[in-house]
Amino acid sequence: MGDRHLNFHEIRDNLPPLRVMLWGRDGALPFRLTAEHARALGVALIEHAGLLDTIEGTEAPIVRAPLPDLSVTDPEGHRALSAHLRHCKQRGLRKPTLEAREEIVRRFARLTDTPLLEVTQCDVDRWRDTYDDHAPATIENYARHVQTFYGWLTKAKLIADDPTTEIPIPKVLKGVPRPIEEVDLHRAVAAATGELRVWLVLAAYVGLRAGEISRLRREDIYETRDIPVLHVVNGKGGRERLVPLSGNVLHELGYYLTKPRGPQWLSGYHDPDRLVTVEVAGHLRALGIPATCHSLRHCFATRLYQQSGGDLRMTQDLMGHASPATTAIYAAWDPTRATPVVNAMAAGLLAETVPGHIPRTCDHCGNPLAERARVDARFCKATCRVASAAIDRSAKLAHTG
Repeated sequence: MGDRHLNFHEIRDNLPPLRVMLWGRDGALPFRLTAEHARALGVALIEHAGLLDTIEGTEAPIVRAPLPDLSVTDPEGHRALSAHLRHCKQRGLRKPTLEAREEIVRRFARLTDTPLLEVTQCDVDRWRDTYDDHAPATIENYARHVQTFYGWLTKAKLIADDPTTEIPIPKVLKGVPRPIEEVDLHRAVAAATGELRVWLVLAAYVGLRAGEISRLRREDIYETRDIPVLHVVNGKGGRERLVPLSGNVLHELGYYLTKPRGPQWLSGYHDPDRLVTVEVAGHLRALGIPATCHSLRHCFATRLYQQSGGDLRMTQDLMGHASPATTAIYAAWDPTRATPVVNAMAAGLLAETVPGHIPRTCDHCGNPLAERARVDARFCKATCRVASAAIDRSAKLAHTG
């Protein structure tokens, strides 16, 4: 569910049903309120919605739908989920994955309204139906987390049968990069200030993901080396990488290079990854630019591939991709390499561009056929076809006679 901006009167007039709305389909962030409205309605919102993240300064607080406390509503399910998460941690799964697993399973428990160890396939089908209008990738992500949890419950003999084996999962098609247009990127950076401007620069000119931006620490920037680099310590999948920093990017970092060791920003925020994504997307949307934070990273990747002369390995390393197959979509998309090849292949469509081309002629009158005539065409016009047919009939009659 996307963000929705509400004015004061709309909030005031809808406080009674607000709790129901916040306990909507998936508990994503449906409401963003201004600090002024939040201060005026803070007590009522906490009473109706569960909690407010922050109301500092002019920051827009986020109202979240509270997830059920399984230790109270489903003690056995809570113990099973805790044991599963401990098992996953021992296997080396990263903290973001563990947090996502716990949140998705708790959402699952809320929507099925059934104890986790008593869920049936009918409950699973009802849960799956609530996501029919979501993107295939979202459905696959949620389903895989739930299936993994119930697969573990089955192996641990905490349940007899796995009710999630038949979840219908749509095919996730591999898309193409959607980089922000260069002119829109320059406009977005020029209109931004403070941390937001730096986030835009790091995404578009260093290729950082929103989560990597939010977790950046001062000690990860090595600006005094012969070749200044940024060390991505905790990238996607736990992978590390080094990305060179240009002089212009170092200049944009400016003030932040004078800070002591520690987080560069967003210290203490509940969901900093989400905040970077939302703030960048909101800035672009306010400027009328149809792009997201990840579109800036796509821009970095496509330009890197093009300007490196098609160096797929370099692009993979600087993007932090685990597989070259992921990076290959930027090679497939690159129009600067594909366009001349396609143009050369299509050159034969025009006769004058083909050396030694012999024009086709009409079988009846000998005039040239049109360049766009069908491959099996024999006549330049209908009268020639009729006349030729008459000649053929006469010849046959003379032969039989």
